[in-house]
Amino acid sequence: MKQITDEELRAIRERAERAAEGNPLVNVDALIRREEVINEDIPKLLAEIERLKSVISEVITDNIYHETDEEFDEIYRRYLYGGDSE
Repeated sequence: MKQITDEELRAIRERAERAAEGNPLVNVDALIRREEVINEDIPKLLAEIERLKSVISEVITDNIYHETDEEFDEIYRRYLYGGDSE
């Protein structure tokens, strides 16, 4: 899974704020904004949650088998800062 960038998170946040504005029953633009949030942003956020849960699990598991702080720091940086973004 691909890591969500800060730019993507900002864009999602902005779309979510805009989607909360207006009544989708009388405003086509409000309806379109809500559809965009539902169809694009929510699946992307759910995928990011799954990726992060996997990272946390791997870091915890790897830490059990590595005894030094340096080894743990290397694992942490590798997973959380792009070393393994699949």
